Order: sequence, then C-alpha cells, then structure tokens
Amino acid sequence: MSDAVAFVKRHPLALMLAVGIAIRLLLSPIALPYDIDYWALTLRNMQVGEGLYGVEGYFYTPVWGYVLGLSSLFQSFILDMGETSERVAEALFTEDISGFRLSATVQSVSFNLLVKVPLIICDVLLALSVFYLSKRLLGEEKALKAAALTFLCPLSIGVTSFIGMPDTISALFSVLTVILLIDRRFFLAGMTFAVAVWTKFFPAFLVFCLVSYVIIVSGDRRTAMRGVAMAAVGSVMMTAALFLPQIAEGNLDRCFQFISDRVSVSASGTILDVFESTSRVAVYLAALAGSFLLSIRLFRAGRENCDQKLVKYCFAVVLFCLLYPPAPQYVVLLVPFLAFMAAQDRRYMLPWWILSISAFVFLTPTNADMLLPIAAWTDLLSVESVMDVFNAFRTSLGPFTVMELHYAIGGIIQYSSLILALLTLLRLIPWKSDEKGQEGGRSPVYVFSRRSGRRTRRPRFRRWTGGRSRAFLRRSRPSRR
Repeated sequence: MSDAVAFVKRHPLALMLAVGIAIRLLLSPIALPYDIDYWALTLRNMQVGEGLYGVEGYFYTPVWGYVLGLSSLFQSFILDMGETSERVAEALFTEDISGFRLSATVQSVSFNLLVKVPLIICDVLLALSVFYLSKRLLGEEKALKAAALTFLCPLSIGVTSFIGMPDTISALFSVLTVILLIDRRFFLAGMTFAVAVWTKFFPAFLVFCLVSYVIIVSGDRRTAMRGVAMAAVGSVMMTAALFLPQIAEGNLDRCFQFISDRVSVSASGTILDVFESTSRVAVYLAALAGSFLLSIRLFRAGRENCDQKLVKYCFAVVLFCLLYPPAPQYVVLLVPFLAFMAAQDRRYMLPWWILSISAFVFLTPTNADMLLPIAAWTDLLSVESVMDVFNAFRTSLGPFTVMELHYAIGGIIQYSSLILALLTLLRLIPWKSDEKGQEGGRSPVYVFSRRSGRRTRRPRFRRWTGGRSRAFLRRSRPSRR
C-alpha cells in the first residue's frame, strides 16, 4: 500500500490518466443510437467498396472517415464481432418523436467500444499535449492542473463516451499546432493545422492569430515570410494528402456537404429556419472579423510573453466562434484552452465548473434511450424498463415535456458558462482575489472617490504616483515660500 501511495505521489499525471481512461471505458457502452448508427452505416459502405461517399450516410470531411476505416480494418482482420446492430421493436415509436433525433437501430456494446477507443486515445494525447504546453509556459504544478481540467472535464468525457463525436481530434491537432509554432516548427504546424481544420472547421478561425505569432517571433520580414510560407506549404501538402483519394473518386463536393448544410435553407424552410441560418452566418462572419482584429492586437503586443499571449488569443477566438449557441461537441475545442487559462488564472475556474455541470444535463436529453445498447445486448437491463423510464421523461409539464425542458436547461447552463468566460476575459466582472502569480497580479482594489462619486481603481493612482493618492501628494508638496 505504501508503495502505491509513493507511486501516486511521484506520478500524479499517470493516476489522472488512469482514472480518466477508466471512466471513459465504463461509460462507452452508453450511446446515442442515432449518431452511432451513422458510423455503422459508414463502415458498412466502406466494407462493400462504396467508400465514404458512395452511398448516402456520411456527411463530414474525410478525416473522421479515415479513422473509422482503420477501425474497420481492425474489426475485419483482428477482431470478429459478428452482428453489430439490431432493430429494437419496443423503441420504434421513438423515431416519430419530433425535435429529437432518435433511432431504434441499436449498435452492440463491442461496436461502441470499437468506435470510441480511438477517441479515448485522442483524449489521452490531448491531455499530454496540454500538460507539455502548460509545463513549458506555466510550470509543472499548473501543468498538472491544466491537464486534469482537460482530461477529467465531464463535457469531454461525455462527448467521447456518449456521443462518439470526433471533435477531440480537432482539439488535439489545434493544441499540437500551438506547440509546434512555439517550437518554431512551422512546416509541421501547418500540417497539424490542416488536420484540425478538416476534422471540424472551427480551428480555421485561428489562422490570423497564428500568422501574427509567426511574424512576431521571426524578427525580420524575410524570416517571417519564410516561416509563413513553410506553414502554408505544410498545410497545403496535408490538405492534398487528405483529399486526394476523394478527388480521385470524384467526391470532392461531397466532402463539404456538412458545412453547406449548416448555412443553407431548403425551399420548404420556414421563416425561423431562414433566421437561424442567417444568424449563424452573421455570427461566424463577426467571429472572423474579431479574429482578424485580435491578430492585429497580438502583433502590436510584441514579443514579450508572446507564447502565453498566443494561447490566450486562441482561447478568445474559439470563444467568439461559440457565441452562436453551439452543440455540446463543438465546445470540446474550447476545453484545453479554458483549462490552460484556469490553471493560469483561477477566475476561469467558475466557467469551467458551470460548463462541467451543463455536460450532465445537455448531453443526456434522451436519458434512458442512451441505455438501449446495454439493454438490447446484455442482461443487465431490460428493454421494457428502459422504455418505461424514457416514457416517464415524456410527461408533459405545461406546453413542454420533461425531455424538452431537460434539453433547454442544459443548453442555457452551457451558454451561461460561455458568456461568463467571455465576461471574465473582457474583465467586466470585478473579481476579488489575493492570489499572486496569476495574470495581472492581484485583482484591482476598488475605492470610493468623493470627487467623482464613483468607484475608482487604486492601480490607476499607483501607476502615476507610486501608490500614494493625489490628496497625499498635494499635502506633501513643499511650500513656495
């Protein structure tokens, strides 16, 4: 026992990773059948030679499809799982429920693990990357905190274990891009940036800040142009490698169907659909403009603490992109940057906690439906009992059902965490903290000014008078006589 305690004290990172992996593996049998069914359909299409886009069913860029293809090879040559899905008759009625995407086609527990194990590996690599980046910029103690806040965040755990979405891949390669830029490996940074963008499109908004950083650290114009060119070449080469198989098959337009679907409106769309699409485009254009302005601010800040500023500005850009109310999986990209900020400045812990609480609500709107894989493929639960609980959540409370209220409350809590993080970033909340060593030092002390009748910040006087008030300086002036 004493040896185990000593090992934990010597290797706290290993303990944190072990706990996080165990939680993810235990929760992996739980799934949203609707989303996992699309991954199963994609695998079946590839196994019969149709590729990713030969048959309708895969709507993303090809990066995640390639990962699914590797999982399919593992299944075919190493692990024979037999039947991987079945239709559950007791759940057929769920497919007719409006407002939620539900499916009675339930994948097996082994198939859920097959899909989610690569994502768990990416989660581990993301935590290690955050630890490396934070250790380099903040020290080992804060690096452990940042890695723990990333790996043990309930939102990240839920997106990987419940939904099985590939957003953690995009987050991993975004953090790797920052690390490689700090290491001055611009070519490799361009390659990782391309993987991040073509997994999920949100990292594309970081491009202006990344280019500004390269210019800042290069010193002179010629070196800066060479660094930007190297990064661009790496990005183009990786993009070509990712899309070349789809270009050869004539499916290049299908690769971007996911992006076009998010900003287009069908001919039968309602006014609400038009407003939703228009507002989404407006927010993203505003985020792009904000990213450009932040890159200018980063450039003017100079080389002092430019590495930490790069992480902070990346956090700000991602936060602006998420101001349009996002699905929970999109927020995974923000988690590593929020963890870094929270390790550096404890004021960001409150947004992290609220985001973690929202994960328990926002990720489970279909509640018992997520237990269907366990009920249909094991003897631990019965399908009837699961459907009874599901129907209980369909009880009406006024004009809404419990499921609808559950989903709405989760979304409100999640969006509140994003707004709070933004207010903290803009310093619109007068936090009181005596902690030293965080960004900005001690929080400003507010005093009441009799002249203006308003609260004023004492550091404003300290900047000009060395900490003494103006009244004190007036009293201490020497007489002209």
